[in-house]
Amino acid sequence: MSKENTPQGYRSKLQKKLHALGLDVGYIRGEGDLLYRKTAGGETQVLDLVGGYGANFLGHSHPRLSATISDFFQQQLPIFIQGSIGPEAEALNRQLRDLIGDYRVILTNTGAETVETAVKHAILENGKPRCLAVVNAYHGKSLATLSFSEVHNEPFRRSDLQIDFLDPYDPQTWERAMDTIDEVSFAIVEPIRGEAGIIPLPPAFVEWLNQVTAQHNIPIIVDEIQTGLGRTGSLLAADQIGLRKDYICLSKALGGGVAKIGALLVSEERFVEEFSILNTSTFADDGLSTTIATEVLRIIAEEDLPGRCRDKGALLKTELLKVQADYPSVIREIRGEGLMLGIEFGSQEQSASNLLRILFGSGYYGYVIAGHLLHEHGLRVMPTLSNPNTLRIQPSAYISAGNIYRFLNGLRAVCEIIDKADAGSLLSYLVDRLVERITDYRQVDIFEHQPPAGDQKVAFVGHFIKAEDLVLWDQSFVDWSVPELEKLISRTARFLDPVIFDQINVKAPGGASVHLNFIGLFIDSREIERAYRSEDFQWIVEKIQHAADIAEAAGCQVLGLGGFTSILTRNGRWVKTRRMRVTTGNSLTVGFGLKAIYEAARRKQVAIEDSSVAIVGAGGNIANTYAELLAGEAKEMVLIPRKLNNPAIADLEQRLLRYNPDLKITITDQMEAIKDSAIVVTSSNSARPVIHPEHLSSRSQIICDLAVPQDVDPSVRLIYPDLLQIMGGVVRLPEPNDFIVGGIPLPSGHIFACMGETVVMGLDACQHFSGSIGSVRPEDVWLTLDLADQFGYQLGHFKEERSY
Repeated sequence: MSKENTPQGYRSKLQKKLHALGLDVGYIRGEGDLLYRKTAGGETQVLDLVGGYGANFLGHSHPRLSATISDFFQQQLPIFIQGSIGPEAEALNRQLRDLIGDYRVILTNTGAETVETAVKHAILENGKPRCLAVVNAYHGKSLATLSFSEVHNEPFRRSDLQIDFLDPYDPQTWERAMDTIDEVSFAIVEPIRGEAGIIPLPPAFVEWLNQVTAQHNIPIIVDEIQTGLGRTGSLLAADQIGLRKDYICLSKALGGGVAKIGALLVSEERFVEEFSILNTSTFADDGLSTTIATEVLRIIAEEDLPGRCRDKGALLKTELLKVQADYPSVIREIRGEGLMLGIEFGSQEQSASNLLRILFGSGYYGYVIAGHLLHEHGLRVMPTLSNPNTLRIQPSAYISAGNIYRFLNGLRAVCEIIDKADAGSLLSYLVDRLVERITDYRQVDIFEHQPPAGDQKVAFVGHFIKAEDLVLWDQSFVDWSVPELEKLISRTARFLDPVIFDQINVKAPGGASVHLNFIGLFIDSREIERAYRSEDFQWIVEKIQHAADIAEAAGCQVLGLGGFTSILTRNGRWVKTRRMRVTTGNSLTVGFGLKAIYEAARRKQVAIEDSSVAIVGAGGNIANTYAELLAGEAKEMVLIPRKLNNPAIADLEQRLLRYNPDLKITITDQMEAIKDSAIVVTSSNSARPVIHPEHLSSRSQIICDLAVPQDVDPSVRLIYPDLLQIMGGVVRLPEPNDFIVGGIPLPSGHIFACMGETVVMGLDACQHFSGSIGSVRPEDVWLTLDLADQFGYQLGHFKEERSY
């Protein structure tokens, strides 16, 4: 795993992701369910429905806890007295036993440590190598507790504990676990799987688990760290579903949102006395945390907080179900109990908004909804960890009815935005743009989603040429300015993953067809070029590889690389596939560039055989290829090399003379030498323009600029308005192909030549051409042009703006 050598802020990668999503908001104080952030106008109030992921059960700055802490320090009570049992720990022990029953208590520091402590005790009790856990569960992020989770577990997998994962909705997994049930030391479950999306255990599974574990004397570790002490409407969520509680893990609410503390409760009949000596901790049992936790338990009991959660939760859930009924295509399900509720948002794969589709597929859909609610409505929510399309709602037990309806109003507004496919309004907060109105774009889906008409399938990965082309791809951004569009792309490009958008059957004369799958990257040429110049583009290469994986999984035989994607992958060499062919499309791109030069010469009445052709950037592959293709027709050729003393230039000169022994060749590094050339083909690798007005003359007729960034300075167009500047040629497909690829600024039935090569390979089933990888060869240019002619391709028009 790579390390960065430059100084970094605290958790810098997380900071960048939070910033991209608009969630990097700092708060200056909190009270009850409210947080306050500093803004230009003073303090802005935010309703906190995250609740510290369950830790802020009593809200922020509970007055009784503030008084308890103040009193503790005023008395100068000791905090750490290791080697002694403090009266504060003993008081907490009594309070827990009074509330929950006949259990032995072991105090810990965190939820994860509490789970680890439970596992240690279970192994001491039974000494067996296996355990039962639930799929998509979450029990913490320590090395041991990650074993029970499939989230963030991959780098830390371990094999010392054998785990049988049970799906509560799949009895076959229960049956398979019975094969080794005699080897099982314990079972660990959450009554409501919090990070999986607030999913309560179903009754049938609870009944089976109770029965099987009782028959085989297997203790059940009940993880109540997020659910326990009243949040779900009863003191323990396990009691609501009839789950046996041999071990109970508590934390979060136990600290009152102030202290870091946990508690393991082991039933009296199962407790191993030796464990109280074997399991010790420097910080557990401390006087301050135990004093706070004891007061928390008093507050919970005296104020009947479980009852409050039950009543307020019933109100909130009833109203949420009404919102779901009004927006069934937006909200898939409302789940949970009390004030631990989950709102699962439904799939956007069929949305008229391409951006909503890409957001849903990226895993950040819920985070964007959370960002919108925060900035537009002052509501703080967060998705669950392993189900990011589910928002968790976990306010304090004291939330008012007024604040419940405040949240519901904001939720209704965001549901209307999603229902109407108005992605522009959803993401306005990322560019500080006000949402003035919500517009209905449900009928504006102009993109094709055709099923394949035959066996041949190809994919093409591309990106926006300019930020304003985003409007062609998603109409909900039609009112955005170019700076706003650029800011949105710059902010979100790193975390949005490629997705298949258009799916079109491209037909050729004679009945052949190929299914074209367009895979879009949410990034524009400006952002890619900036990353490339700064040598910070590996993240884009990874997205291109992800697109290749998507294409191969979809059964495509060919993947075409559009725009900058070929440059970033070293002309396709870095893209890894199993069987799928990869092509940069450069051969046909050069071919149609040649066609465009011929057509430009015809329009400008330039006879190539009587003209001088200048090649700027000679020595580079593209420039050399054009030189070889034009050498047989030109009268004179001026070569402006990238490097004057490059031996490859002498080799190029010899090849050109073999094409045309009478060709007059001039090799120089003086740009003024192109003044007499009617046609200039330029493809340098300069970071700045190399062709300026002083390098040209009235004899200059055509410039074909193939460089990235462009070689021709913008002032040339002002000084020489009649000079025809082109960047290649665009393919016009034969009828009846009248489709438009979303986000590509071309008329119906037209595609860029790089995509055209991909389609040609599919139509030809890769029989005659296997793709352009690495350097372009003149023979491949002629071959792809011949195939294009066979399938009815024609030059549509000049390419007069950059497509990469």
